Amino acid sequence: MKPPDPRRAWSIAGVVGIVPLAVTTAWLLLAETRGAEIAYVLSLLVSILIGLTGLIIAVRQAQKEARKAQPEQQEPEPSWRPTVPQAATTAGIICCLLVATLVFRVLAPSAQPDSSVSHSQSPTASASSIPPIAVPQGPYHIALTPDGTRAYVTNRDQSAVTVIDTRSRSVVTTLSVQAWPVGVAISPDGRRAYVTRQVFDDRTLPDPNAGILTVIDTATDAVVDEIRIEAGGNIVDVAITPDGRYAYLTEADSRSVITVDTLTKAVYQVPFFTDSPGHVVFSPDGKRAYVSNLYALAIAVIDTATKAQLGDIPVDAKEMAMSPKGDRLYVTTRSSTVLVVDPTKYYIVRSIPVTGEAEGIDISRDGQRLCVAIPGANTISVIDTGTQSILASIPVQEQPQDVAVSPDGTQAFVTNWGSNSVSVVTLPGG
Repeated sequence: MKPPDPRRAWSIAGVVGIVPLAVTTAWLLLAETRGAEIAYVLSLLVSILIGLTGLIIAVRQAQKEARKAQPEQQEPEPSWRPTVPQAATTAGIICCLLVATLVFRVLAPSAQPDSSVSHSQSPTASASSIPPIAVPQGPYHIALTPDGTRAYVTNRDQSAVTVIDTRSRSVVTTLSVQAWPVGVAISPDGRRAYVTRQVFDDRTLPDPNAGILTVIDTATDAVVDEIRIEAGGNIVDVAITPDGRYAYLTEADSRSVITVDTLTKAVYQVPFFTDSPGHVVFSPDGKRAYVSNLYALAIAVIDTATKAQLGDIPVDAKEMAMSPKGDRLYVTTRSSTVLVVDPTKYYIVRSIPVTGEAEGIDISRDGQRLCVAIPGANTISVIDTGTQSILASIPVQEQPQDVAVSPDGTQAFVTNWGSNSVSVVTLPGG
């Protein structure tokens, strides 16, 4: 009687041992968490242990059965044993699988660079097919009303705010303001536009050391209020809480975040314990504010109820966009990448390469498209947030600075600092 073949037993043990490795490999390739990576390494060790244990047991059992089954002086039991080269080959295959998977994991975001992806796209309308909208000198930030019918643009170098009808793509009016308008935000109900103005010791103003928050009535496009900010004149950005009650301003000279009650006009200064606060976004429930730091390479997390700083996310951050679900924070950096950050666990999920140092960033309401302004390349990059890869690089005019996505996600409006214009871009799939 022919004894059982140990090689078959080892193969069965190997199949059993590879199951947890295969499952966690699939998880690692599809998931975006550290847990998947840790589970992958652990499952690799478990698979090796199961395989070796199964080998030892199978060989011993096969030898035992063979001795019982064969009579004296019959053909000897199989002398096959796993040799060192065979064991090394098996270990090498497993190590190659580990390395290949981890390399895929690291390089996946850069698998589709901007230029190659944009060339493979079906024809889409670009800024060249839609005439740009001329605006006063130095267009900086842009914000759309919730219904998408109006765009408000700060023109820093000409002390003006331009109001654009997005349907006719024409300028409705240009409001003259003192000092240098920079940030702009629209209230959630669409009734007010808030504009920050940098003063920089302007002696033509009543108080050359105080910043100004200008309030515009969007129904009449008239300035209805100006709120003085005593903390300092270098106000960088403004953002409105989801409930519309507070405006958050960043003031670089005093290194503080300033909150303004939009009803009572009360001003409260939140000490900022790092250097030069920049851009502000909120979690969808409004419980947390995220403030980029232009020089300290961190994002400060603030509890909006207590105004306490909860912690820091250690990333190089310029401007940010929060996903509609609040589970991802997208960040532009000085290193030609867009970072995908977990805003609750404070770590980087993925880095997406783009064609240059990015500036303004915005996300569609459905969370599927991310638009990023790339001044050095005179383009905007359109990113699919599902695959976290570049869909297209769309040419605009000179030095795009900021971008705002329309409520229906079909278009993007881009301020071009170098050409004093606003480009209107049709997005892929829009």
